[in-house]
Amino acid sequence: MKNQPSQDETIKAAEENLFAYVRLFATHGENDYFEDRHALRFISEIGIPSMQSNSIYKMTLGGTGDADAGIRELVRPFSDRKLPVFLTTGPSSSPHDLAARLKKNGFTHAQTQRGMAINLNESSIAKVPAHGLNVKRVESPEELKAWLAIYADGFDYSRSLADFIFTRYRRLFIDGAPPALHYLAYCSGKPAATFTVFVTGKMAGLYNIITVPEARRRGIATALTLTALDKAKELGCGFATLQATPMGAPVYRAIGFREICAFDLYMKLHGKSCIGFPAAFVGKKISNSLRGLRRI
Repeated sequence: MKNQPSQDETIKAAEENLFAYVRLFATHGENDYFEDRHALRFISEIGIPSMQSNSIYKMTLGGTGDADAGIRELVRPFSDRKLPVFLTTGPSSSPHDLAARLKKNGFTHAQTQRGMAINLNESSIAKVPAHGLNVKRVESPEELKAWLAIYADGFDYSRSLADFIFTRYRRLFIDGAPPALHYLAYCSGKPAATFTVFVTGKMAGLYNIITVPEARRRGIATALTLTALDKAKELGCGFATLQATPMGAPVYRAIGFREICAFDLYMKLHGKSCIGFPAAFVGKKISNSLRGLRRI
């Protein structure tokens, strides 16, 4: 990327970074992993749909002749095992009416996230101080457990997902030279926030930018994002990308990120997850709201 890449090239690099990050988990451990030119799918024996469990990405069913049949074929192993599905579509997904087809096949739209990117060579990245914030890379089991607790809480998941990730993917986080770098931020000496930097080529993917409810609205997300961009530049990256929630997008726009595409998140529940997952999700939402009334 010596020359300024086109919009399409930036979108492709951003999407490929996401696929590569997901593939780290999909191909690790005891997951039932499948990938061809039409989809990336992996199945985990846990009743939670997430980026690290029970997911479908890279869905390109245009030109297959029967996209509905393709959807049913990809979902069948989940329904047979009574497991939920977390499905993400993006700029390369097809056919053009995939959203309507997913709805027809029982999927619920959960959220639209903005794919965003920033040119690190053209942006002035100034660190923004956050009072009492200390950032370090996750290197021990204890630090990983603290990181995962924030991760699960930040996405309103039950702590059982944190336990699952620790058991199945621990080596990806802390053994040797991990493929992605995970950081834990302490505020007033307490674990308060997380972020991840994952590099493919000259593109740095920023993931898991999360602040605990007790420490929100204090500029920590901005400080962490700028710290992550600084890490990306140290690693030789020229660009950075992330997927922003509606709440996070204004923070990233203010830093200099621009919107380049959209990612849509869908879920389909089977078996016990039809009751257990929504109940746990709502319970965590309420718990996080109450925690937000306190301050670190």
